[in-house]
Amino acid sequence: DYFVENYFSFSWQPTFNKFFGLKTGYWLLNDNYQEQTDFSFLDHALNFSFLLTPFESGRVKLEPGFEYEWVWCDKSSESNYDNTKVFFKFKQYLGKNWDWNYGIGYEYADKVFDEKRARDANKADTQSVRQDTRHTLDAYVTKYWGKFNFTIRGRTYVNYSNEQYLEYYDSYSYRSSLTIGRTFFKDDSLYIAFNPSFERKNYMRRTAIETAR
Repeated sequence: DYFVENYFSFSWQPTFNKFFGLKTGYWLLNDNYQEQTDFSFLDHALNFSFLLTPFESGRVKLEPGFEYEWVWCDKSSESNYDNTKVFFKFKQYLGKNWDWNYGIGYEYADKVFDEKRARDANKADTQSVRQDTRHTLDAYVTKYWGKFNFTIRGRTYVNYSNEQYLEYYDSYSYRSSLTIGRTFFKDDSLYIAFNPSFERKNYMRRTAIETAR
């Protein structure tokens, strides 16, 4: 089958002074399948965060915020859900020329389905709607060297669900990546980056032949 996809985003980032700013926005993703219409969906979200620079030097940046996402499937109401995310980001610049920086971020997400029921250990539907909670930790370090920049990043999360059958959606993941980038020309108008990454996702009990998937 083929589909038509529409994407729209809007952001606004006012700065009130050198210590305080805001970042807010909205994005929308709409996929319409021509034959397999049960797969059609509308996914959109609102986000809001504070941009804080607590010290005069400006070397430390803080960003607490939240995002509210909701997914609507016209032909498959069991797939509808809301996802509430709360996050906090920390960034610090180092070195005499600010040529190093590192950052750490944490996010808590609570995903609640409108109608889909969680299953018990015997695979029967319970009275509770399915709900997932996810904890995500992200960290990176960047070094600037002339026109080059190098970034090493690590990201991990653990997902818990109230689905009891084989703990079907309980999983954890870790991802590592490396970015090597360089700007070109006198005005640095061209930027090229090489960005390999590796991710592994493990389910806690969901089986594949003899071991957990």
